Amino acid sequence: MCVNIIQQCFLKGYGMKQYSALLVMMLYSVSLFSQEADFPVYRIGRFGYEDSFDFRLVNKVIKDAPAEVKRMMINLLHPPKNRAAIPKRLLLVGQPGTGKTALAKSIAIKCNYQYYIIEAPFLLNEYKNSGQQNLLREIYPLLESGDPIVVIIDEITELTDNYGKDNSSDSMVSSALWLLLDLCAQYSNVFFIGTSNKERKDLPAQLKSRFDEDIITIPLPGVNARRAIIEHNLNGEQLDLDDTYLHYLVSKTKGRSAREVEKIVLKAIQYANSSSPNNYTITKKDFEKALALWKSLWHPQVLYEKYEPYIKPFFTTAFPIILQFIGTVTSIYFSCKQLDMQAVGLLLQKQGLELQIETSAKQHDLQEKGLAFQGQGLYFQGHALARNLFGNPYGLTADRLNCYVKTWTEMIDKKYCIG
Repeated sequence: MCVNIIQQCFLKGYGMKQYSALLVMMLYSVSLFSQEADFPVYRIGRFGYEDSFDFRLVNKVIKDAPAEVKRMMINLLHPPKNRAAIPKRLLLVGQPGTGKTALAKSIAIKCNYQYYIIEAPFLLNEYKNSGQQNLLREIYPLLESGDPIVVIIDEITELTDNYGKDNSSDSMVSSALWLLLDLCAQYSNVFFIGTSNKERKDLPAQLKSRFDEDIITIPLPGVNARRAIIEHNLNGEQLDLDDTYLHYLVSKTKGRSAREVEKIVLKAIQYANSSSPNNYTITKKDFEKALALWKSLWHPQVLYEKYEPYIKPFFTTAFPIILQFIGTVTSIYFSCKQLDMQAVGLLLQKQGLELQIETSAKQHDLQEKGLAFQGQGLYFQGHALARNLFGNPYGLTADRLNCYVKTWTEMIDKKYCIG
């Protein structure tokens, strides 16, 4: 509710100072209500001195950080004369376990800033209906204190995935986050860092617009980084490992995240300690047992876990559209086939009719020829009959006989249409 009122004020043209003051008043009233109702007020985040981060890692993490991060740190350690040029925010993206959170903490420590870290999934799960109030209630005093501080929100996209959905408490948290980012930009003592397991292209437009060129992708650890992780976790342990085997471990962990490399070393230590508790030596055999637990990078489960964030949206959005497209194309294909078959049928029917007409014409010609031959036969029969009937028993002359034959022939010709 508070966030909605503030957004309305912003839309009506109130300035940053006006709605910041309104925000403070609202948060103060919320805190008074909590005290009067005797509700316990829990913090949703933790400060650096309350964290379990290994401070010995700081220099190694910074050493392997991208050049853009190092350039940003220089501007934090040695602020430019134009205070507006001081970095305000940073978004670290990349695969899970690449050390984004460790890098965020290392930046704060190396720049002599205190840090306050909030885990987004915890905020959503533990404060389902009041996450936005708690987010603003805790961060605003840090802004007002004037002390240098780095605000870290781990897995920040968990707060933005449901942004824009109606009747969603997560959407309210997203709105509070946009307000928080805008507020942090007004204070020179605050540096905001977010982390996300998503790639840059999959980030919400609101995050892209606010972080813009300050979005940095953290790659998987390289050779030197993996060796540093292994050596750091083996520091102080009794080893039966030569440098060649360490080089083998570095190559064997290619394509693995910093978290996975660390886990494999810790697992080897556990195997060694279980064999000789409190008097163990880490050997190659311990590492081979630990490495045997790893699934191949091409294992179906590993591939599914890697591409699951892309598979689910595909099957919920793109896949039905593809199926519909395939159905449409198939329907068009079979319709075209049916039209082709109909065209072939009409062509065959046409050829049949032409053949029938041609056959009828030939049959008519044959009938005419048959009738002609029949007429000629009758003609000759007429001649023979005339001669038999009008032979010359009565003394008929040849001319007279020919006249009778001719008359008879004309009658036959007329009757059978011959000639």
